[in-house]
Amino acid sequence: MSSGLLALILLLAPQSGWSPPLERADDDYLLLNLPREPMEDEEIRRRLASGLTTTLELVGVVEADTRKLTLSPASIDIRYDLWEEQFLVKRMDTGRAPSTRSLLSIEAIVDWLRAEPLRIASLQGVDRRATISVRVRCYVTPFSKAEEGRAKEWFSQALRVPSAGEGGGRAPQRAAGGEAEKQSVFAMLISTGIARRAVRTYDWSWTLRPR
Repeated sequence: MSSGLLALILLLAPQSGWSPPLERADDDYLLLNLPREPMEDEEIRRRLASGLTTTLELVGVVEADTRKLTLSPASIDIRYDLWEEQFLVKRMDTGRAPSTRSLLSIEAIVDWLRAEPLRIASLQGVDRRATISVRVRCYVTPFSKAEEGRAKEWFSQALRVPSAGEGGGRAPQRAAGGEAEKQSVFAMLISTGIARRAVRTYDWSWTLRPR
């Protein structure tokens, strides 16, 4: 990465431990160099090989003097194609279109993300003499939002009670209503049970000061 990219440098490490490199680029985007740690976790590696999408989602807050900015959505979807025996990786970050790569190994994923850091926020309009505090939480979830939506839709359709005109016979109205209520409750429980929950969470923070 060129020296001209660096307008701010990391001066203060977070109290909770080490954080990955964060830089303010010449074009005023905050660039996060995603660390190897999530990709080296045994549980995450096991899930990456499952064929389901594993998602890394970044949320957080940027404070610059008296201004508070919410981090723009940034995420990485990784799915192992069992037939092609390669990883399909989709990254979405600030100020550019989503990009997709087919990569042969987890190490290749790490190399790509290190070569092209994630844009996690735009600091346009923020004075370069300002001190900037950044807090980021990275959630690793076992499947994507799209997969969650499809699963809930499938359960909703599978558990739907046919209307009076759809079935072969005609059930009593009260019985049909009671059954519909039971199915509705069951569907709600199922859909809640398949909600996305993080299997790992990483917290990072930085204080950036001008050189």
